[in-house]
Amino acid sequence: MSCRPQAADQPDASGDGIRALGPLKTYRIHRNLDQATLSKHARVSVRALRNLESGNGSTLRTLIQMLRALGQESWLYTIVPVPTPSLDSAPANLEAGNQHER
Repeated sequence: MSCRPQAADQPDASGDGIRALGPLKTYRIHRNLDQATLSKHARVSVRALRNLESGNGSTLRTLIQMLRALGQESWLYTIVPVPTPSLDSAPANLEAGNQHER
């Protein structure tokens, strides 16, 4: 039994990745995997998987291991913040020039 989803199951990076992955338990069941099988493929304990699925606390490592076992590592790109310009990141030469004018 393979843990790898079909290409059509891959979430896109348009911001719908979280919904495409859906709750982990639902996704696991959709892939016809039981907790013991997925835990084994992800190299985490069944208890860690249960905690992750139920929202009772988990680690980032467990989440990443589960996503890898399901072939869904690309989901992580959907939660990366989009960089935005910030006044705090002004070039140093502009800040230095302003200091001379004071």
